[in-house]
Amino acid sequence: MAVKGVYVVWLYLPTEQWITIGKLGEYQFRPGVYGYCGSAQSNLEARILRHQKKEKPLRWHIDYLRRVCSYLGAVVIHLDKAGECLLAKELIKIPSACYPVRGFGSSDCHCLSHLVWIPSLLPRNAVRR
Repeated sequence: MAVKGVYVVWLYLPTEQWITIGKLGEYQFRPGVYGYCGSAQSNLEARILRHQKKEKPLRWHIDYLRRVCSYLGAVVIHLDKAGECLLAKELIKIPSACYPVRGFGSSDCHCLSHLVWIPSLLPRNAVRR
């Protein structure tokens, strides 16, 4: 039986960049930590491994951002697909968090976004400039 669940992928962008996110268009991304909430209804481990790779076919919104970000890790929770939306709503409660791109990763639900920018979280070895 394939494992399913929801996850948060943590990414780090060291410098400000303009990035085209598929059909959503071009957006300015500020430096900092990004949390992306997703789900896999089968093969959860394969999905997480895919998110670790920088070079891959561009299929989902996160693939465009991942090309320029460092992969920090992932948190996996064994919930059904609705848990993806719950995670995004919890992440936005982190002080200083905001949704950087409306509709990012949330084209199949009513959430504002499944991507959260959290500038107050930086990897230990990162230097603010």
